[in-house]
Formats: sequence, structure tokens, C-alpha cells
Amino acid sequence: MKLPKIVIFDVGGTLSSGKWENSELGYRYLYEEILDVNESLDDFLKFIREMLYIINQRETCDLEFSFKSFFNYLKDLYGLKTTKQYEEIEYNFLKKFYKPIRTDNALEILNYFKRKSIPMYVLSNSMYSSNLIAKELEDMGIKHYFKQIISSGDHLVRKPSKELFKLYLKKFDMMGYKTSDICYIGNDYYFDIKSPIELGMMCVHLSDKTVYHDQYLEVNSYLKLIEELEKNE
Repeated sequence: MKLPKIVIFDVGGTLSSGKWENSELGYRYLYEEILDVNESLDDFLKFIREMLYIINQRETCDLEFSFKSFFNYLKDLYGLKTTKQYEEIEYNFLKKFYKPIRTDNALEILNYFKRKSIPMYVLSNSMYSSNLIAKELEDMGIKHYFKQIISSGDHLVRKPSKELFKLYLKKFDMMGYKTSDICYIGNDYYFDIKSPIELGMMCVHLSDKTVYHDQYLEVNSYLKLIEELEKNE
């Protein structure tokens, strides 16, 4: 695999292998500290579970649902009992049930690309904002490696929609880069690899094995990726 001129990373499963707990811990936080709810916690959580059935439809299409949209709905439905800004609420909400942890050897691959002066970016599926993804990366000590961070939660579409990838591709085209010089790294073939291949990008699929495909490289670790890249320096 040749050395790319630009690298775009996925986050979940690619840079982060975070620990998830029950998301109802986040909604309990909204109930207790943020929203002015005049009903029991059990009734509130029952309503949330019913709404989550609608929200989870995002998994069946390329359209993205944002947490901010749902929060605005809850805010207008119940009212607020806090003056906290949305960014703080969103961050505290997620922290109640999720702790980001760097994937194995993430620092090694980031430092490798940094030594090669290759610009790095993030493009991630998430119902949360780009600002929150940035804070997640900051909590893992790696935000400073990236020139820009894009979350689908700030846009209409989610991977594998090609339209989300085009947010970067159009920008890089204006900067004079060829699509074939740009590499996307992700851990899920359907969401992270299929569309970039069809767009003509370089791709690295992180999995539990190493396989040399015609259109992309599949590796079982970042150390193996570095080894493959060094062969063609």
C-alpha cells in the first residue's frame, strides 16, 4: 500500500474502543438535573424507551438523527431547570454511560503519520456533535493530531452515504488532492470501506485478520499497517 497524502479516521472501534453502559443513566441525568419534568422517573424513562424505538430507525437508513434534535424536543416538551449550555449538557449526558478508551496502538499510527507530515482528519457516525467527538478525542489525549473533526450528528446523513464523505472530498479537491491520494481508516466494512472504495479512495479495514484485497487493505493491527506502509516508502 502506498503512503497516502491525507488520512481520515473513523472513531468508534477505530480510534476508540470505549466502555458503554445503559444509556438510561444519561436520561436519568436529564431528569434529575436538566429538564423540569413533573412526572415520575419511571414514567419519564418509559416515554424515553418509546422514543428510542423511533430514534433507532437511523440504523436502517443513511439519514442521521441528532441528539440535539431530541434534546430540543424534550426541552420544549418539559422546560428546563438549568442555565447550563447545550455543549455542557451533551458532554455530561454521554459521560454518564460512556468512557472513551484508545484502541491498541492508536498512538503509534498517529505518530507515524505525524512524522510523515500527513494531515489527519476525523469523519465519524454519531448522533452527537462534532464538538463532543472532539472532547472525546481530547479525553483520550489525541485531539491535537487532527486538523478537522466531522460528526454525522451535525449533518443530515450518516455513513455509508457517499454524501458524508464528500464533505471532505470536495474540500480536498479544491486543495489539489486526488481522491486516490486520500485514505479512510475504519473498522466496519459496510459503514467505513464500501463507499470510499466506490468513490475511488484508498481504504484500510481494521479487523481481526490481515488480508490483501484488490481495492483495499485489511489489517489486524495498526502495527501491521505501519509495517505495510513502510514497505512502500
